[in-house]
Amino acid sequence: MDIKELYEPVKEGLERVNLKIREIFKESYLPKVDERLLEGKRLRPLLVLYSSLAFKELSEEKVNVACAVELIHFASLIHDDVVDGAKERRKTFTLNYHYGNRIAVLLGDFVFSKAIEFLSKVKNPYLFEILSRTSIEMCEGEIIDEFLEREKRFDLEEYLTLIEKKTASLFSACCEMGALLSGSLDLISMRNFGLKFGVIFQILDDLYDFYNEGEDIKRSKITLPHILYKDLIKERFPRFFKENNVSLSRKVRVFLIKNGALEKCYNFIDTYFNELKDITTRFDKIIRDYLYSFVEYLEKNRINLFEEKKMGSIPKIF
Repeated sequence: MDIKELYEPVKEGLERVNLKIREIFKESYLPKVDERLLEGKRLRPLLVLYSSLAFKELSEEKVNVACAVELIHFASLIHDDVVDGAKERRKTFTLNYHYGNRIAVLLGDFVFSKAIEFLSKVKNPYLFEILSRTSIEMCEGEIIDEFLEREKRFDLEEYLTLIEKKTASLFSACCEMGALLSGSLDLISMRNFGLKFGVIFQILDDLYDFYNEGEDIKRSKITLPHILYKDLIKERFPRFFKENNVSLSRKVRVFLIKNGALEKCYNFIDTYFNELKDITTRFDKIIRDYLYSFVEYLEKNRINLFEEKKMGSIPKIF
């Protein structure tokens, strides 16, 4: 299954999500937001729509929840850019770079509030319980990320906790809320599917950044390759633990790639792929088939990453 086939079952729902989100930013009192910042993979709405069986019956409730999770994601990106002092995202200037931190923070708060508004249109209090839990976890993830980066802590358990809270928790919420909208009783399995999927997605995204010398390398950020080779790094590059040095970070990156870091990372996430496959067997056939297509797509692209790595670059997954 290719990327177009993956999106096809929920194409109508995602088109409605895009229209609603773009309508928000047409308000005259808002500063202009570059269209490129409003674009995205729409993975989170996609998971809401998949897990709510939107390809069988698309309702306004499902579209509103899908809008809410995408806006929560967008708000978190705006705040991330402020914290990181980022200048670019999606090949355009960030809101904080363009308008300053004060306006960017206010816009992030506005976007989060609009997410709450979309969710309030769906008369189900449990959705708010899921969202509040997820929002707390995402904030906790940001705090963990800040201290891991600042103190250069090479701890696998903390790294996985960071990924689960900062990224995978929202994927998990998307699946759980979608299942709730569909009337599914197996909310726990749906929640776990989203969590495992989110962990794999973030690790592969980290590996893309690592191999292609992205922002993580420029900031000397610790990700899975560094953690799995921490003893070797301590031995060969002891200064890496004491300073944020771009030149040194690049040397460590080259050293790890030559010593098989990507292959070791791919092997590490095999467990998550197996767990994802196991979870999908618990669902009814229609949802099992569609969610399994996600697993197959990720697994196929992990293999492609390994093959294309030999040619000098690795592509984005989504």
